[in-house]
Amino acid sequence: MQKNIPLTRSTNKREEILNEKSEIISGLLKNCRAQWQRGEWESLSQLRESMLRTNPNRVELAILVAIANLQRGNFSKANNFFDISMKWGAGKKVIGRLLVSSSYISLSRAANLSGDKERSLYFFEKAIHAKGEYFQKNTKIILDQNSEFNQDVIFSREVDNIKIKNQLLLGKRVLIVLWFRNLSGGGLHENVRDTANSIRESSGEPIVICPRSRFAEELIASGIRVIQVDYEILGFEKTIHDCLANYDLVHCHPGPSRIVGVKLAEMANCPLVMTIHGGWDDGISTYVDKVDAIVVVSQFIRDSLINKIPHAKSKILLIPNGVDASEFGFDDASKNGDFFASFVGRIDVDKKDGIDLLTRIWEKQASKELPSFKWKVAGDGPLLSDLKERSRKIFNDDKNIEYLGWLDREALANLLYETNFVIAAGRSGSEALVSGCSTILSGREGFMLIRNWKNFTNAVYSNFGGYGSQFSQVSFDEVMDFVNECFSSFDKKSTLSKNIISQYIKKYYNKDDVGEKMIYQYAGLIMGR
Repeated sequence: MQKNIPLTRSTNKREEILNEKSEIISGLLKNCRAQWQRGEWESLSQLRESMLRTNPNRVELAILVAIANLQRGNFSKANNFFDISMKWGAGKKVIGRLLVSSSYISLSRAANLSGDKERSLYFFEKAIHAKGEYFQKNTKIILDQNSEFNQDVIFSREVDNIKIKNQLLLGKRVLIVLWFRNLSGGGLHENVRDTANSIRESSGEPIVICPRSRFAEELIASGIRVIQVDYEILGFEKTIHDCLANYDLVHCHPGPSRIVGVKLAEMANCPLVMTIHGGWDDGISTYVDKVDAIVVVSQFIRDSLINKIPHAKSKILLIPNGVDASEFGFDDASKNGDFFASFVGRIDVDKKDGIDLLTRIWEKQASKELPSFKWKVAGDGPLLSDLKERSRKIFNDDKNIEYLGWLDREALANLLYETNFVIAAGRSGSEALVSGCSTILSGREGFMLIRNWKNFTNAVYSNFGGYGSQFSQVSFDEVMDFVNECFSSFDKKSTLSKNIISQYIKKYYNKDDVGEKMIYQYAGLIMGR
């Protein structure tokens, strides 16, 4: 397996650590808002003017610190920060709104401590209304022109096109910690993107901790907070913990991120969730007592883990990768153009079996043993240049092959909508099937031909070929027959009811339902603490 090569930088290790800390502190406004919302006046009141002076959000920060000191009875210090906020450009109406809202926050906490949950929720909603109404009606707040405060609409029911569906995670902060070799994308990346959006839809705050990458920039652009780190720098989790101050749950994935996730959860004494995506369980039996819930994406992985750690059976939850039913779909008429095939997935050593299968099919096409048709390759990775070189040697040119790179969800849906035949696995495999494509699932080892319902149920069991070589007793001659069959009958009614498979995946793998299932697990674990 190829060694992970970190992005190169011109700074030394000490500078890198300082850069990371600076990057984390840039989220000071969100931290302070969370402390304000929870009524954590002591922590909030500790901020000094010198810490705020150069912050672009200094106006609101100064008001929040003033209110925190007012709540603690530090009247002189509170008046000082109110004066500072007005000197920096705060309007009196903004200060008034926040003062009223803070009073409701205190009443809500008092009701909660007395056991009156209904009244506590009533006051909390009043706090949201008092603070939020003004900002929702005034997207340009009367503040200092250099302040970025007017770019954040607080407590809106829609944030960056994310519809708020419920309040299961209201006021809760969830850290999602992941590491990956491929800096562009893949099933893991989409899993995390969907989870983060589900947290936001449930009124929570997701914070993704991951390597510097295009994926991280995409999350930031969509409004998701990201802390970009270098996993070769040891000990950065202490800096994250100290700067974030409060978080309610940690969700990690295998690899170096698991080590960081375990430490972050221990520091905060909060629940830890871990997702296992395939056959590699990252030695979970050695630290399973530290994990509160183990999420697996297929029944096969769950069965395998139960065999290894039977005492932890109750912790192992099956929550599959979801499919965006609003993007991916099947329309038989869309397949009536010129026949073409697609390869979808990472182009790296983990997908080597699929890449080898692809080039063997190309060789048979070049020798006229298989019909000639065009290919589109959607994906990227360290073996891409090698794949291109192999294709040039096979065909002497690339006129029959189009390399598309990584596609966003909409572009991939459009590709699969028109594709007749696909080689893919895992999440991409399920998206190909829901799009009505004739599909070979080629994942970690071997491959599966989806010809009938039995093949399909085996695919479901093994995460759509993402892991499950025990079903892969398929010869290459059978693959050739399958390709010939797909090509010769693509304009006729398929013997396999692709529409039934498509509807099944949409019903039982809908990403909204999958996300909601995860959110209920989060809420239950947090309440359990």
